Amino acid sequence: MRLNRTVGLLAGTTALSLGGICAANGGADNDALAQIAELKRELAEMKAKNSGEGWLTEQRAEQIRGVVQDVLADAETRSSFQSSGATAGYNNGFFISSPDGNFSLKVNGLVQARWILNSAKDQNTQWGFDVRRARLTFSGNVSDFRYEVQGQWGSPLGVENGLFGVPTSGPNEFNLLNAYVERDFDLGGNTLTVTAGQFKAPFLREWLVDAGDLMAVDYSLLTYYFYQGYSVGVMAGMSSDDFRVNVAFTNGVGTPQDLGIGSYGSGWNSNPTQYSFAGRAEYKMSGNWADFDNFSSRRGEAEGLMIGVGGLFQKYNTGFSLGNRAMVTGVTADVTWNFGGASIFAALVYENLSTEGAGSNQPWGFMVQGGYFVTDDVEIFARYDYANADVPGGDVTKLSVITAGANYFLSDNAKFTADFGFSLNELGLFTSSSAGYRADLPDTDGQFALRAQLQLTF
Repeated sequence: MRLNRTVGLLAGTTALSLGGICAANGGADNDALAQIAELKRELAEMKAKNSGEGWLTEQRAEQIRGVVQDVLADAETRSSFQSSGATAGYNNGFFISSPDGNFSLKVNGLVQARWILNSAKDQNTQWGFDVRRARLTFSGNVSDFRYEVQGQWGSPLGVENGLFGVPTSGPNEFNLLNAYVERDFDLGGNTLTVTAGQFKAPFLREWLVDAGDLMAVDYSLLTYYFYQGYSVGVMAGMSSDDFRVNVAFTNGVGTPQDLGIGSYGSGWNSNPTQYSFAGRAEYKMSGNWADFDNFSSRRGEAEGLMIGVGGLFQKYNTGFSLGNRAMVTGVTADVTWNFGGASIFAALVYENLSTEGAGSNQPWGFMVQGGYFVTDDVEIFARYDYANADVPGGDVTKLSVITAGANYFLSDNAKFTADFGFSLNELGLFTSSSAGYRADLPDTDGQFALRAQLQLTF
């Protein structure tokens, strides 16, 4: 307290001195000198009074010097951080970036907590809660290179089976999904993108849409039967304002015969194929590319129309379980139409598996899906998917499922979805426990699944 008073008096002395100087310019020299003399007298009395108490002892002086040094060090640290120009915050994900933008890191997440009730003929009704996906995505750039590393707790597959050395994956196991590096090259107004690592090969449209941007609770059973899974390899893509195409050369693309796993997690010495190519081309007749990243077209968004085609061609290694010299070719076509408050999506897929000495089969299928916003935040939707596995077995080889439900967009990052799916045929080959369906008993049909999901993205 004494130190504060002393400092205050010193400050007052200085102020009055300056004031005296200023006043001198106005002709009040004698008054200013008198005030200065009075302050000097008071300061002398204060020093004399505190001298017996060890005013500003060496110990106190050392403490004061320590405080000053700490303050200066803290100020230097803050000044150094500010001068670095690093930026951090939230922009479609939490991010941190160097001032020149050459190094950046963005963190995104997806959590899907759901409740499912399943009823199948002559079986006990089952229900329960689970966490379908708890996903973290790290992305950004290092100079001209972009990267993404994505993993999740929850099976990356539509079925929990093991093949090609891929272990059976439970809901609490962590799985690596995307893990790639890519770079853009300018080709006279067009952009060439080269990607290397593990990613979704370009083929089925629905599978290429992120799980957090679906219309229903989960992917359709059609997609889970034909979907290409995750592949390891390289991909080249070309894009312009209205057209884009991607071609991938990988260890393998998923097919119905290998449970859609693709070459997920494979290495050079566990490659199931001799060669595998997949490609997809899309033409945007109207709208913005970003509007086709999801299936919902909210009120106020631009109208848009996009058509896409894809193909795959791969030959399996000799000794593979499908048989020697097994070869798969496939084609798909789809259309997405956004109306700014409503949307329609339709897709067709066909594949041919030929095996030397064992003939061939041609599984095929299609789906139609539509959504309509009854309010700004509530969307109702319906979907029908059909498939024929083209193998002996009657109805067990045919998929026919109707799904209807609604989305309630709680915010830009939170969504509640509830839907009801009903199978008109015995599911058989199309069973997917991840999607809420189980195997029917022989010669039974009419299985249904009631699903509710709360989703949060960041």
